[in-house]
Amino acid sequence: MDQGIAIVIGAIIGASISGFIAWLVSKNNLKAVELTTIATIEAQSKILQADLERTGQEIKAKIGIEVLSKNRQEWINLLRKEIYDVVIIRVKLNEQILNESYTTEVLKTYVLKIQEKVAFLSLLLNPTEEHHIDLLLLLEEMERTIRNYNDELLLYISQKNTVNDINNALNNFDNTVTKIQKQAQIILKTEWNRVKEGI
Repeated sequence: MDQGIAIVIGAIIGASISGFIAWLVSKNNLKAVELTTIATIEAQSKILQADLERTGQEIKAKIGIEVLSKNRQEWINLLRKEIYDVVIIRVKLNEQILNESYTTEVLKTYVLKIQEKVAFLSLLLNPTEEHHIDLLLLLEEMERTIRNYNDELLLYISQKNTVNDINNALNNFDNTVTKIQKQAQIILKTEWNRVKEGI
């Protein structure tokens, strides 16, 4: 019987040691799994945070581009309207001259309108961009030609000038306005391309 008890005790001790070893292995494996899981979660968290930051920056950039494009489109429309107004002033002035329904007061009004348009357009343009500089120079030229045109007409009204002098002055004014239209179209096309490209 002593031998049977020894076998049972040996079996219990063996089973206990095996169970203890299994428990230690399991505990170590669980700890390793826990550490691996924590490391994976931390790595995934860093990746996710980097993705969120990049996405946030992309969204900010996209919003910035959209705002810039919207502002640029509004600027394009404003420039187009102002150039159109200059052309309309030219057309109305020409009509008055052809119908001989002008007076010195009417002429002064047109000169003032042109000067106002030149001043406003000058504020719309960028004095550091080549096409804008070209348009600014043409606007200055237009202001000079309308004043010259006004002077020629006043001389004509006072009978000190000929119809030829007026026609030459009118042609100079018309040519300048035509150049302004063409230069504005170059700027408008460039700006429209920037809007389309989201620059």
